[in-house]
Order: sequence, then structure tokens, then C-alpha cells
Amino acid sequence: MTTEFKKIFTGTLEIKGDFESDSARKDINAADGELSTTATGPFEFLNVTVKLDNSSSTTITIEIDAVAGTTYDTVLRSKTLDAQQNFVFVSPGLILVTGDQIKVTVGTEAANFANIVIRRKDIVEVG
Repeated sequence: MTTEFKKIFTGTLEIKGDFESDSARKDINAADGELSTTATGPFEFLNVTVKLDNSSSTTITIEIDAVAGTTYDTVLRSKTLDAQQNFVFVSPGLILVTGDQIKVTVGTEAANFANIVIRRKDIVEVG
């Protein structure tokens, strides 16, 4: 990734101090609940939290949707819950380039809602 940043930026990079988040409440009764990041530039991926209204055995998948194409799309974590309501994934410090997205999918489950939050820190060029 450092090489990629050298091609994109000419100045100094700074990771902003405050985190940004994308969040949504999804009805997963009839269809999967999906949420993707809305960052407009490069960012550091921090974490994902999912809070379900009811205990569940659904599957949660977190993946990178790479701007470079499907060859570079990567599943970071896929977890089938065991009668749980809460799920947390902490990123190992991934830096993503402009156009990359983090996509979270919560599988269909009758009579349930999923509250999904994706947190990130945007990266800006300074100087």
C-alpha cells in the first residue's frame, strides 16, 4: 500500500484524528442487510459492529470491494453466529485507497433487524 500512496499523493499524508462512520438499520426478515462505506478518498478501516434485535444464527460477512476489480476483492471475515445478538470485527490496521469500499452483509433471518456500523478514519494529504 505504501507504494500505491506514493503514486497517488505528492505531499505528506495525515490520518484524521476523528473517526467517521457509516451506519444503517436493516430489516433482514426477507432479504440480506447490506452496508458499504461512503468514503470519498483513502481511509484507514477501524472496525465493524452489528447489533441484532434478537439472538440469531445468521451469517455476517465483511469484505473489501476493491476499486482495482473483482480479482482484488477479499473476504476479511465471515462468521455464522451461534444464537448471538452482537458481533464486532476489529481491523488489523488496513489502509484502503480511493474507491475501495468495506461491505458488510448480514444474512436473512425471520423477524429480525440488524444495526450495522462501519468505522473509519479518513486520510488526507497535507502540505
